[in-house]
Amino acid sequence: MAFKLSDLKLPKFEKKKSPEQIAKEREQAQKLQAENAKLVPELTNKNGEFYRQFHKMMETRSYHPGRQPEMVDNAILQRLIAGQKNGQTAKQIYGTPTELAEFVATAPTPEELAPPTFVDYLLDSGLFITALFSMLAGIMMLFGNQTATNGGAMFGPVALLVNFLCGGGAMAVLTRYQPNMNAPKGKRGIPKYLAMSFIAVLAWLFILSGVVALVPPQFNPMLPMLAYFIIAAVAFLLRTFYRQYKGMEAR
Repeated sequence: MAFKLSDLKLPKFEKKKSPEQIAKEREQAQKLQAENAKLVPELTNKNGEFYRQFHKMMETRSYHPGRQPEMVDNAILQRLIAGQKNGQTAKQIYGTPTELAEFVATAPTPEELAPPTFVDYLLDSGLFITALFSMLAGIMMLFGNQTATNGGAMFGPVALLVNFLCGGGAMAVLTRYQPNMNAPKGKRGIPKYLAMSFIAVLAWLFILSGVVALVPPQFNPMLPMLAYFIIAAVAFLLRTFYRQYKGMEAR
């Protein structure tokens, strides 16, 4: 069976919480638990049974990492009680307890469904460009291409950093202004896309050329061939981690 990169279980970048944040979240959870305990008796018999069955289903499942159990319970209780006033049943609102439990356990949160930001695209594209240029430099050196050896300024560490920032930014701009081909003619945004593409790429090349010309060669030397292959592999893996962390591969 062939190994696929998607088979690799990649760690998520967890933002470390401060003691103050942990204490605040704990206090909020306690308040919600107390509020939920007061709301449960307000449910009708049928809605109360639905709520109990839902919790029974959750005993064999885990709450989605982006959902706090107390907040989920509070939202469900509030919605059920509001529905009762209009004669809505739990089934009409949430379907079956099993369907609700499956949603709570697996469905993406609104934050996860939000489109990637400009910074997300910049980092994603920047890492891709870094991997591409590093791999290109390594291959050129591997086959003894003197252009790569003598023109190290275009592949030095400073140049790679500029390509990461400016190249990633240029690609992020292109993604930002990508035309909508499903829109009516005249409203697809193609002229704006072409104009922004020209400006973004021109700015990238202008900054890169300026930096390469101004930075002394000793600060932007050609790296060893192995270093380029290592940089390419690390950049590729970091990009893969980041895309999985942000859910960009599923978009």
